Amino acid sequence: MNTQAIIVVSTFPSKESAIKAGQGAVTLSLAACAQISSEIESIYKWKGKLCNETEFQISFKTTVEQETE
Repeated sequence: MNTQAIIVVSTFPSKESAIKAGQGAVTLSLAACAQISSEIESIYKWKGKLCNETEFQISFKTTVEQETE
């Protein structure tokens, strides 16, 4: 079986929520590793309004097979 590694990137509103998601993914073997960055500034449009928020980016190292299970 050929396993294809991928990185899934997401953001969370707080470091605590990013840590909880990372711990959960690794504990459940959904990801081999989760890396949380320092604060980032995200600028985006939501419901027609320009938003600027502080978030924490997390990268999950996982496989395509995990994504489809």
